[in-house]
This record gives sequence, structure tokens and C-alpha cells, in this order.
Amino acid sequence: PIHQGGANLNLMKKISQLLKEGKKVLLFPEGTRSVDNKVSALQPGLGLLISMSKAAIIPMYINGTFKVWGRGKRFPKPWGKIAVVIGSPILWGDYASMDKKKAQSLMTQKLEASLNLLRKWYEEGAKGTPP
Repeated sequence: PIHQGGANLNLMKKISQLLKEGKKVLLFPEGTRSVDNKVSALQPGLGLLISMSKAAIIPMYINGTFKVWGRGKRFPKPWGKIAVVIGSPILWGDYASMDKKKAQSLMTQKLEASLNLLRKWYEEGAKGTPP
């Protein structure tokens, strides 16, 4: 687990190394579960991690978790429906020529926008190809 608000440099280096080795790493970029069933602001460390590893980001929107196991609930509801929608990759190469801090910020913004587009696409009936 990554602890919010603390220095996690060693953990970031470890995750970056795993990504450089071609391993897959699942991160929850909001850092916590939603309080209102919407995509919350993403944690800023994500951009740093991606710039360190040069790995692609594959946005994934998870729908239904708020209803099945909302914040403050001790146990999940049995037989709830959860869906995962996989979006188009965000590639480091598209940002590599930019200033590193600007690239990190833009990638984080792009991921947040992608998650919101996936959410909208799913909630509007999931017709066609996900954005």
C-alpha cells in the first residue's frame, strides 16, 4: 500500500523497476474509494511514477463498487454487479519531448479525463467502442 501524504520514494522506485521489467502494476490513482460515486481528483505521484518508468497507462473505470461496497459500509452487498471498462492506453512517448513536470501534470489530467469519459460511456449504455 502507498500511504497518502508521506514520502514513498522507495516504493515508487520499486514500482518503476517492476514496470521497466515489463510487469503489470495495478494502481488506484484516486488513492481512496469515492464518497459520491464520481471520479475524484487523482494523486499527483502518478505522473512522477510514469515519468520514471516510461510505462504506458491503461485507464480502467470500475463501475458498481459504490453500490456494492460504499465507504463507511462494513461489508459488501452480496450479488452486486461490478463492471470494469478498459480504455485506450496513454503513452509516455506522446509526452516525452515536454518538460518533465508539465508532462507529468498533463498525463495525470489525461488519465482523469479518460476515466470520466469511460464512466460517461458506460452510464450512457456502453454502445460502441469505449473511448
